[in-house]
Amino acid sequence: MEAQDRRAILLLMAGGLALALLGQAYLSWRRMYVWDGLVFYVLGVFLWVAALRRVEARLRRPALLRQALRAAAARPVR
Repeated sequence: MEAQDRRAILLLMAGGLALALLGQAYLSWRRMYVWDGLVFYVLGVFLWVAALRRVEARLRRPALLRQALRAAAARPVR
C-alpha cells in the first residue's frame, strides 16, 4: 500500500507540474488563449494540493499510532 501511495503522490505532483508548465506556455506564447492557460494553472494547483494532502496524511499517521501506543501503555489491561 505504501508503494502505491508513493506512486500516486509522484504522479499527482508530476501531473500538476506538467499542467502548470503548460499553463505558463499558454500564457507566454499563446496570448490569445489566456483563459486556457489559467485553467491549466488551476488544474495544476488542484493536483499539487491533492498531493500535499496525501503527504500530510502520511506524516500524521505515525503520530496517531504513537499516541495510541502511549495511551495503551499508560492504562494496561488487567
